[in-house]
Amino acid sequence: MSEMTPWIQTLDGKQFWPEKPDPELIDPRTLSIVLARINRFSGHSVVPYSVAQHSINVYNLVKTPELRLPALLHDAHEAYSGFGDVPTPMKRMLLARGVEILGQIEARIDGAVAQRFRFDPAYFYYDEIKQADALMLATEKKFVMGAEPASWADMPEPLLSLDRDDNPRLLFLRILEREFHSERG
Repeated sequence: MSEMTPWIQTLDGKQFWPEKPDPELIDPRTLSIVLARINRFSGHSVVPYSVAQHSINVYNLVKTPELRLPALLHDAHEAYSGFGDVPTPMKRMLLARGVEILGQIEARIDGAVAQRFRFDPAYFYYDEIKQADALMLATEKKFVMGAEPASWADMPEPLLSLDRDDNPRLLFLRILEREFHSERG
């Protein structure tokens, strides 16, 4: 890679280029640790709530076997983009102002994640995963966010409870390893 191309140093000491991601550099252990350290809502929740926990909860809602692994990994790009969890309103604002690079980088990393774990990257956009993600957003809003100063966009009715595991990093890794190995035989 060119020295002019921006890269990040990963937790496991590798050089990762978000604009040209190498699937072989995506490590399950690193992924689980980093997603467990990134807070949803850019850290503005009233209690700590990680992207790893969110991903586990989305995974638990998805029932189609070939979509479960992509559901778990639907936000994996946040571990390698250098941007973390960018709230959707900010993504929409950037896009409306013609700033497309964030979405492009996320899509490239999504492609590398799908290649690394051997599934079609189109699975990330399937309705079942999108609906589970939206349902978790509504549920997280209810259980981990403070009182809203203004109405959020239309959302589904939230679940009656929100799962919060003691160690989402370890659970994420266990699910990832189980799903990846069961998918491969």
